[in-house]
Amino acid sequence: TNTPIFVLLIIGAFLTAGYMGRLFWIAFLGTPNSEAASHAKESPLTLLLPLVILAMLSITGGLLQLWPDSLGGLIRYDVDHLHHAEQYDAMHYFVLKLGTAAWIIGLLAALFFYRVGASEDRLKKNFLPIFQFLHAKLWFDEIYNFYVANVQQRVARLLNFLDLLLIEGLLIRGSAGAISLLGMFARSVHVGNLHSYVYWFLAGMLLLWLACFGLF
Repeated sequence: TNTPIFVLLIIGAFLTAGYMGRLFWIAFLGTPNSEAASHAKESPLTLLLPLVILAMLSITGGLLQLWPDSLGGLIRYDVDHLHHAEQYDAMHYFVLKLGTAAWIIGLLAALFFYRVGASEDRLKKNFLPIFQFLHAKLWFDEIYNFYVANVQQRVARLLNFLDLLLIEGLLIRGSAGAISLLGMFARSVHVGNLHSYVYWFLAGMLLLWLACFGLF
């Protein structure tokens, strides 16, 4: 029911097949482009075995989609009740055929552009705008570099200034300085001298008297 997502999935199947086809023609059937590549060794079994298992599971999953009623029942305890819905079978095979056509076309496109013996990139030669668009990778690197240089760095400098001013300056150093001044004042008051306490008492009484008569 969601047509845009379905179209994107079909495009993804086409691009995936094209990419894997290009990888196969160049890596397995092509000629090495460097001295190091010519002496490359096969991957160990620890890497090959998981890939073989994944390939077998992929083939099995594809066969189950071809014959869901017969082969699907071998591994599924319950039968999918969706096949009883109206036009389910027709839609199922339509999606299957469309997906199959997408990966076949993608594979053939990779064969056309990157087949063995090709001396130049046919995509670059025959479809230069498409090649430039794909080679630019949607200009992601340029957009990212612009964002880092013009947005992220400016925001980072602003946040660094606010951190030094408010957090490190006002909250941390400011509170520490206020506590230090309060301690210095408290030490100046509590000198341990009886005469000083008498003077402070008289000064307090004078301030209280002025406050009571509205003179302070």
